Amino acid sequence: MANLLGGIQYYMNAFNRLLINIDNKELVYSLLIKSIYTLINPISAIILARILGSEQLGTYSFVLSVMTLLSVPTTFGLPTVIVRFSSKYYHNNEITRLKGLFRYSNIITISLSISIVLLLLMALRYNILDFDSNIILGLYLGLPLIILMSLNSLRSASLKGISEVIIGQIPDMILRPLIFIVTVLIYYNINGSITMTFAIIGMILSYTISYIYGSYVLQNKLPNNYKKVKSEYDSNDWLKSALPLLLVGSVQVLGGQIDIILLGLFRSSDEVGIYKVAFQSAI
Repeated sequence: MANLLGGIQYYMNAFNRLLINIDNKELVYSLLIKSIYTLINPISAIILARILGSEQLGTYSFVLSVMTLLSVPTTFGLPTVIVRFSSKYYHNNEITRLKGLFRYSNIITISLSISIVLLLLMALRYNILDFDSNIILGLYLGLPLIILMSLNSLRSASLKGISEVIIGQIPDMILRPLIFIVTVLIYYNINGSITMTFAIIGMILSYTISYIYGSYVLQNKLPNNYKKVKSEYDSNDWLKSALPLLLVGSVQVLGGQIDIILLGLFRSSDEVGIYKVAFQSAI
């Protein structure tokens, strides 16, 4: 272990020395984080395929795609609004408006998330889309992901808006996927098997820890007088910016998830699982 830590420290020092000669260090770190994230995704899909099997992986992938798609309207385009306006408020020391923007975004997102969850509960209760029992169970279990995904998106945008671009990416692109993989592997080694049910629970756990960590970092990075000031709201300006951004964001997320959802609606979970691994590996 000492040799491992020493080796990591050696390469980190070498990397830092390299950065000394590079002007835009944030760009380098961002590329590094995105590279790690791009590698983690197919590795995660392959691990899940090996221990879940293609059928259960297909059900899990379908549930995750549905939750990702449903989380888009709950944020109402506010993550991009947060990045745009909070950057201005933060650098102009308009802390009252910054606090108002963060509070307003959380209130809107939580309210919309609860509404979407209730609508999905009704749809599942009467099985409007005629899903099989495994998908219905997965969708029931995955309901907390709608709220967690939305809140994580706001928190990430808040960190980026106050110029913490690198730290803002770490919870979602490094911490969350690593926690998920480690949780799944530990449970598999202890229990000898794993199901789609635990995979979804593991994802909920990873999103929860990621949000708690990100929120803790955000609180420490906010100005000292943030908690003392009253909130000031420019809700009209925020909403005017949010509506077109919601449409753009919806199209982007729909483009990334529609293949899994359509395949899940018309083909078997086994085929969805095989497609998921092939697609992630191709990326």
